[in-house]
Amino acid sequence: MNTGDALKLMVKTYPGGNDVVAARIGKNAETLRKELSGTDPKFKLGENTAQQISDLCIEDKAPNCFAYVNAVASSSGGFIQLPVLDTPPMLTLHKGVAEIVQEMSHVVTAVTESDADNVISDNDLSRTLKEIQEARSALQSLEQAIRTKHAAGKPAHLRAAV
Repeated sequence: MNTGDALKLMVKTYPGGNDVVAARIGKNAETLRKELSGTDPKFKLGENTAQQISDLCIEDKAPNCFAYVNAVASSSGGFIQLPVLDTPPMLTLHKGVAEIVQEMSHVVTAVTESDADNVISDNDLSRTLKEIQEARSALQSLEQAIRTKHAAGKPAHLRAAV
């Protein structure tokens, strides 16, 4: 997943979507939509706007709030261990494991199809990195679910230490 896709995902999954994010960062909603789409050369998404969106989502612990930071780290050849947000209550450990298996199968499919002709095109790279990012996100969600369940099984006076 590239940084543009990450920001689109963050805005899309933010409660209230584009309109609320635009208002919170002081932009016109239509302007932000055009900047995120990347289709109109008159509207460019700048580094400052990207940072504002990222900061807003992280501060509010919105879904996918670390997508941009992870995309920047991934495109730089590394991965930063980031804190994972509380997992929605409906996520059980079994569902989390199933989601990881599904996401990893998407990674395997993307890599296999991308390398079928022994050449990785720009589209192949983009698709494969997107699938890897989604698998990484599923792993982080499962990690947090395990930590949450672990902490819940401890006596109250020990939970703060976890």
